[in-house]
Order: sequence, then structure tokens, then C-alpha cells
Amino acid sequence: RALATLPLHPRLGCVLLAGAAAGVLATAATAAALLASRDVLRGELADELEDDDLALRLRLVAARERGQRPPRGVDGGALDKVRRVRDQLMTAVQRLDVTPAASTAAASSGADPLVAALLEGFPDRVALRRAGGERFLLASGTGARLAPNSVARTAELVLALALEVGPRGGEPLIRLAVPLLPEQLDVEEHDELAFDPEREAVVQRRVRRYGALLLDDQPLDGKPDPDAVSACLEDAAHKHGAARLLDFDRDAQELLGRIATLRPLFPELDLPDPADPDLLLPGLCVQRRSFAQLRKASVHDAVRATLSWTQRTKLDELAPEHLRVPSGSSIRLQYDPRGVDPPVLPARIQQLFGMHTTPRIANGRLGVLVHLLAPNNRPAQVTSDLASFWATTYPAVRKDLRGRYPKHAWPEDPSTAVAEDRPRRRR
Repeated sequence: RALATLPLHPRLGCVLLAGAAAGVLATAATAAALLASRDVLRGELADELEDDDLALRLRLVAARERGQRPPRGVDGGALDKVRRVRDQLMTAVQRLDVTPAASTAAASSGADPLVAALLEGFPDRVALRRAGGERFLLASGTGARLAPNSVARTAELVLALALEVGPRGGEPLIRLAVPLLPEQLDVEEHDELAFDPEREAVVQRRVRRYGALLLDDQPLDGKPDPDAVSACLEDAAHKHGAARLLDFDRDAQELLGRIATLRPLFPELDLPDPADPDLLLPGLCVQRRSFAQLRKASVHDAVRATLSWTQRTKLDELAPEHLRVPSGSSIRLQYDPRGVDPPVLPARIQQLFGMHTTPRIANGRLGVLVHLLAPNNRPAQVTSDLASFWATTYPAVRKDLRGRYPKHAWPEDPSTAVAEDRPRRRR
């Protein structure tokens, strides 16, 4: 009700009532009049030593009231208007029954009751300087820059009393800044877990905040809740990008390739999407608290852990890691990580003697691509039709290679020859 009777913005009304309750009505009224009127400064004062935009203007008003001529760059007419508005505001407040109970600021005014009164009207305008430069972060969470003619050039923490539109629609400019001390604020202090980008680890710390502003934080010892640590690390890893963080070694890539190969063939198995590494983070972050630990974690084991017992069983059955060849060896299949190309069976020609048809997996739904290797383990032929290779291409390959590798078997009829992993002793 008291605010509704005052002829100005509710923010400034709060400043007036709090100032009256704290016994600084005249100064609070002058500050409100300055904020409600056009700026008394036309530019920058070259010899100004103040570091407080409001204190500078209050001093100029007081000097004008003593009859002093305003210095160059100061609008004398604007100073006179401020004095008239101040007197009107004081009269309006004096008609009200203002007691200390009317303002919470008056009860905790600290060393400077005017600052407490200003905070009553502008609690969201507390601003903390960002690292270096003239940019600030407001307690409301938005950014701002210090106006070029502001005298608060060294203050780290200010109250941004007047904001104006920035150039070309950029960040707003702080035209009137009042330096603050952290002890002048109603600061929240609590313990929290946070991810430290420099250490790349979850740390426990005691923080002091005012709105969106982090005023101070100190590391804490002790054992935090493991689930909370895992959740914090998972969130940081999501933002960083799991694909850039995790070590997708050969084992992990081949397992993901087996899953990717099987997914379109057996949708009823409901296998996870291997293209989304973020799905692995919940399991990987358990009992870990740093990126260094995540980088060392086994992605292969994490992928296996996301599968049910049925899925693991079917994966091993339908997309096996190895295939046994006629020589008796189990050869590791090479799966495409995207699941687009068929798996590759790399085997030396001699290991496949007696294998008449191309091996198939996934209950016969998918044939493998056979890389027939020369004795130097380089592909001599690639085929998806082994029977055709034996019948049409093998004679030319045999003619080309048996002169270079005479110790190896090169039978004319490979379909009946005995397969071997290495050359047998010939007599």
C-alpha cells in the first residue's frame, strides 16, 4: 500500500521506504531522483577520482545545492531537476508512517544503510566482473558491460543501478555502478559437488552464492555420496561428448559392429543403438569421478553390461566373434562398426581348402566377405562366393603364387586338399 502511494517505479519506492526506515531518507531520495531522471553527466569527467558512479552524482548534487557551479560535462539543469524530484519524494514518504519493520534492509543494513536500501530495490542487479575486461554477470543470470564513462573501473562486485541498451543490440551497459563488498549481501552458503574443468574431475566444495553469482568456493575433504558423484560426472561427460572421451579400442569397436550388424536383422532382440555412446555413460560413471578414469575404462565391458542375458546369448550365437575354418583355427571376424558392410573373414588360402561354400552367420541370413590371403598375409582375392573362386579364379591365383611361395601347398583341386595353418614338411 505504501508503494502504491509513491509517484515512481516500485524499485525506487522500495529504496525510498528502506532508506526512510534506516534513517537515510534524504540520500535515498536523492539516489531515487537521480535514477528517475536523465543522467546529470553529459560525458566523462577527466579529473574524476571516484570509483562509485552514484557517489559521484550525489556529490555533484550536494555541490549544486551549496551554490557551486557544475564542472564541464555536467548538466546543471538536470541537477536542479534532481533536487526538485528529491524534495517531492521526501514529502511523499514523510506522509507515510514508515517504521523499521517496513523494510528488511533496515534491520540488516550493515556498514552502509544506503547500500542496503538500494539492494532492497535492486536485488537482481548485483553484478560480478568476469575474468578480465569490462564484462559482468548479473545475479539474474544475464550479462552486461560497464559503460565507457563509468568510474567503477576496478570494482569486482557492483550494484548495477542503471542499465541501458547496448550498442547494436549487444549486452546492456551498466551506466550507474556502485561498488559492493560480499559481506553486504545476503549470501547463501552450502556444500556441493561440481565438475572442475581444469582438473577434469568431480570435486566437493563449499560455495557462497548470490543468485547466479559464484562469489567464493573452497575445496572440502570427505567422502561424498557415490551416486551423486557418478551423476555429476555423467552430466559433465554428456556435455563434453562421450565419443571424444571414451576409448573405443579394437575390442569395443568389434562388439559395437556385431550389434550394429545384428540390429536390422533381428529387431525383436531390441539391441541398443551402438551409434549413441552416451548410452554407455551411466554404467561407466559408477565408482568413477574423473575423465582420466573414464578414458581408461573398458568400453567393451560397458557395452556388454548394457545387454541382457538373452541379448548376450543371441549375440554370441548369431554374430560370433570367431569362425572355425577347415584347418582347425578359429579366425576372428572383422565387423563393420556401422553394421553396413558384411563381416570380413581374413584367412590364408591354405586354411580354407575343403570349404566349398561361403560361411554365413545370423542363422544363414548374412554371408561373410572372404579375404583370401597369400602367405604374406595380404589379400590375394576378395570374394563373397567361395565356390566361384575355387572354380574360376583359384587356378590363376595358384599359378601366380606357387612360384613365389613353393613351401606352401598349391593343389590343383583345393576342394579335396587337406587344409593347413602352416606349410608341412614336403618330401
